[in-house]
Amino acid sequence: MLWADYGFHPHSQRDAYFYTKNKTEEVRHFQLIGHEVSDYVYRMRYLLPFQTGQKAKTITPLAELSGHEKWWLRLYVAQIMLNNRELRQPETIQRLKK
Repeated sequence: MLWADYGFHPHSQRDAYFYTKNKTEEVRHFQLIGHEVSDYVYRMRYLLPFQTGQKAKTITPLAELSGHEKWWLRLYVAQIMLNNRELRQPETIQRLKK
C-alpha cells in the first residue's frame, strides 16, 4: 500500500510551509539566510574568492536565528556552526544554550 492510500504524507507540512505560491515574508527571509549560508560554506570548501563583508553577512543572520522561537531554526544554526568552525561566535553559542 502507498502512503497516499492512508492519507499519510510525511512531508506535507514542510511542503505546505515552504512551497506555497503565496510565501510569507518570514519564509522568504529564512530562505535568503539559507542561501547566504550555503554560498559562504561552498566558497570556503572550494577556496573561491569572497565578496567584501560576506562573512559578516553570514554570521549576523545566524546570530539572529539563534534566538528564534522555532526550534528547527535554532537546530539549523547549531548544525551549521557544528560543521563550520569559522562561523562560530561565543554569544551565539550562549544564546543557543538557553
